[in-house]
Amino acid sequence: MNILMLNYEYPPLGGGAGQVTLNISKRLAKYHNVTVVTAAYRELPCKEETEGLTIYRLNSKRRNKMGSNVHEMMSWMIKSLEFCSDYLKKIQIDIIFAHFTLPGGEVAMRLSRKFNIPYVLMSHGHDIPWFFPKQMFLYHLGLYFRIRKICRKSSALFLQTPEMKENADNFTGKHHKTKNIVIPNACDTDFFANFESRQFEKLKIVYTGRFVTQKQPLAVIKALQILKKQGVDFEMSFIGNGPLLNKMNKAIVNSKLQEVVKIIGWKTLDEIKGIYGKSHLFIMPSKAEGMSVAIIEAMASGLYVLTSKEANKYNLVKNRINGFVIKSISAQNIAEKLLVYNNEFFLKKIDIPENEIQNIITKYNWDSIVDGYLVELERIKGV
Repeated sequence: MNILMLNYEYPPLGGGAGQVTLNISKRLAKYHNVTVVTAAYRELPCKEETEGLTIYRLNSKRRNKMGSNVHEMMSWMIKSLEFCSDYLKKIQIDIIFAHFTLPGGEVAMRLSRKFNIPYVLMSHGHDIPWFFPKQMFLYHLGLYFRIRKICRKSSALFLQTPEMKENADNFTGKHHKTKNIVIPNACDTDFFANFESRQFEKLKIVYTGRFVTQKQPLAVIKALQILKKQGVDFEMSFIGNGPLLNKMNKAIVNSKLQEVVKIIGWKTLDEIKGIYGKSHLFIMPSKAEGMSVAIIEAMASGLYVLTSKEANKYNLVKNRINGFVIKSISAQNIAEKLLVYNNEFFLKKIDIPENEIQNIITKYNWDSIVDGYLVELERIKGV
């Protein structure tokens, strides 16, 4: 089977969704031919063949490695429609696998109509109304009917959590529920399984992700101020970037946390693996989350996780066993859990039970999870 994979963000571009696309693609390529169409960036080759994949990167005015704007997405959509229309005249493609309803799904729907090829979609959360309405309301309102059409015309809509499916079921309508399919996210557990002997001289906390309101990094900084006032000896690393960067820098200075809180920008997976191996606690008190790959990576690395109930999909984080779940997001609530972890776990040098880590590695590794995509894609094509 020949599969065309569409995502305007593909590593080293983008965040979690790009890593998801890479991991699905390279494992599907063990069984089928996979061609990836994504965006070009600086010195990256326009065509690359690696790990059984053929990757085409299209010049779509991409300026930022970790983020894109509407203009750049529209540019990629136009370029990919032109490229794929020509490509499909030469190469037989059996199914199109698009990430995000827009722009990937729009491209897939048009190609499907033109070449009579089925397409499937993968949502990463915020691209379907009304997953995170406060942030995405105007975007979803303006594109509501277009997004619904893209979803309805697909042969399958892949979602990471039951909550995402419930939202998609309501959005697409009762006649389309059966093709809204839940397959959880995973991580490369062979890579991230990291059981180095951690040092316990100082509590080391880490955050990985975009600096956006959804993920509440400013609340984390306020909580760290409380932690410092309680005399806790700690270091905090924020890995990432985003629109809240300037506010975060100001908050760190105003709270006099410059010596213990560092914003270190985006890092490679190898660098993140090393940081996880030396850290103790991963924190992500997100207001809304599809299924965080970063949380799975942290747990596979043996870190305790402090998160919100909104981000705790599949109840991966179990209170006082492998982490802490806050029911209401606030700096005070985050600080209280940080203090509990420090006093009752870190200072006593209590690690996560090994069976809990092994459970994550066994259930949420890409080799196992991609089997679900294989079954659905082969079903749709009748392979």
